[in-house]
Amino acid sequence: MRRRRPGRTAGRQQGRRPAAPGRSAAGAGYAAGPGGRPGRRRKEALAGRPHAGRHAPAAAGRGTGRYLLGKFTEAEQSLQAALPDNQLKGEASLWLALVKEKQGKPDEAQKLVQEAGKINKNSEAVFKQLKALEPLK
Repeated sequence: MRRRRPGRTAGRQQGRRPAAPGRSAAGAGYAAGPGGRPGRRRKEALAGRPHAGRHAPAAAGRGTGRYLLGKFTEAEQSLQAALPDNQLKGEASLWLALVKEKQGKPDEAQKLVQEAGKINKNSEAVFKQLKALEPLK
């Protein structure tokens, strides 16, 4: 175990220089930069994927909440982001169908209900139950 020399800060290891401003100690721009923002390479890797991968459940939850608040355009965006996730596709399709109904697009809504029916046979009945829920506005 190394002893700390007088005058050294507790968080700095002996023999290492502090990271340059705007760079993490891990280097290469992967870790959070100043203010906790993601590094440049991480941003590039995630570009064009607003709710990709592990964020799909959160996108589905946001979409459901926004529908219930009457924010149909925002709900549509969030639910579209959740559709690629196979585990959430049925649920997201039903909620997106509700959004399409409220936007006056019943043909698109019916297609989404049929798509959800391929995943879950009870989708039509669930859709009717969800349709009875009124947004808070």
